[in-house]
Amino acid sequence: MGLNTVETYVFWNMHETAPGKFDFSGQNDIAEFIREAQQEGLFVIPRPGPYICAEWDFGGLPAWLLREPGMVVRSRNPQFMAAATRWFHRLGKELAPLQSANGGPIIAVQVENEYGSFGADHEYMEQIHHLVVDSGFDKAMLYTADGADELENGSLAELPAVINFGSGDAKTEFAKLDKLRPNARG
Repeated sequence: MGLNTVETYVFWNMHETAPGKFDFSGQNDIAEFIREAQQEGLFVIPRPGPYICAEWDFGGLPAWLLREPGMVVRSRNPQFMAAATRWFHRLGKELAPLQSANGGPIIAVQVENEYGSFGADHEYMEQIHHLVVDSGFDKAMLYTADGADELENGSLAELPAVINFGSGDAKTEFAKLDKLRPNARG
């Protein structure tokens, strides 16, 4: 089929089972998965969130976040940002060395996931963007992804924006992207 890239969610709740307790062993060894993809000739796009998708329990956020008083997930809430910082910095130790500029297969990293369907706090998105960079993901393309109707809420002007759509009318969805980002598709 000519496919050369695989993208993968990185499940925070699978890797940080309790605050500060990380597991990147066995089936949770995401770095090994990425190295094996490279051995098969594939590029990789990790999607580490912090929120990853509605299809996964609590969007991949660790349930222990809910036990912290005053916690507000997917926000600039100090407790959430402290936990997200710990997560991304630890993940960076595992995956940042595997960026393509270092000889690895990681060519891009998604910043958050479909945030525009949840909110429109661009300051939060900027914090997550900088957190991803500060965690070592500074040699791969960073991007955001949203449905075309939510793109304005969840994207950042300085990052490429990807649109997600199911089996709908792709022509209409791309027209929406072209309206918001006239030069995005060059």
